[in-house]
Amino acid sequence: MKRVIALLVFIAFMVTSGGVLTLLPEYLRDSLILNGGEPVELYAGKTFDLTTVSEKKREYDLIKWESSDPEVVKVDLAGDLHAVGEGYAQVRAYVADKERIQGTCQVHVKYKEKKVKNGHMFREFKGEPVSPVKVTCSKDSDAYVFFKNKDESEDSFAFYVKAGKTVEFKAPLGTYEVNYATGGTKWYGKKYMFGRTTKMTRHPDDVKLYIEGYTIYGIDLKIVQEFKTFGEDSDSSIEEVR
Repeated sequence: MKRVIALLVFIAFMVTSGGVLTLLPEYLRDSLILNGGEPVELYAGKTFDLTTVSEKKREYDLIKWESSDPEVVKVDLAGDLHAVGEGYAQVRAYVADKERIQGTCQVHVKYKEKKVKNGHMFREFKGEPVSPVKVTCSKDSDAYVFFKNKDESEDSFAFYVKAGKTVEFKAPLGTYEVNYATGGTKWYGKKYMFGRTTKMTRHPDDVKLYIEGYTIYGIDLKIVQEFKTFGEDSDSSIEEVR
């Protein structure tokens, strides 16, 4: 009976490689445990101190970490996680000179949704509001709209339009470059916008808000976003209004 037990213990410390049983030396009989063996969930932009310990309670001079997808999460030299973008990734830690001693941890990064009202101004212009501006979104997506004044930077402005809604106001005279972001109805803030589905579009024509004679000219902008395929371009049309 003792011989059988001894044989089982011996086999427990063996690894199979190419059909050959090889005995692992004692110093390799260990593994790393990350975050207590639990997965990690983070919001994009956040950091996390990832605990990494030896199962055998051993001390190692150098442990390295790597991420399966740096666009989701990055790991620095100290083992801290830096959440980058939405998705799942696996973080692996290993002993630098004994790479067989390793461990992994599943990481889920998501965006934190932020509330924003239709017509919210992210950036206010400073000039006198004169020309009418009307912007309408289709029901497929909200839009972050930025009017860049090509003559006076202080009169540039940015605002938010909800899906299926219209925003109307008056803006300073000038020539504007119009850019907008679409990508759904979940807003994650100016840094992440609509997350991975964000599509940035520049309207092909500059917009002119001007006065001719006794007539004040403005614009009527319609933004359309169709989600037939991932990342499909949005479309827009501008009409001059009086």
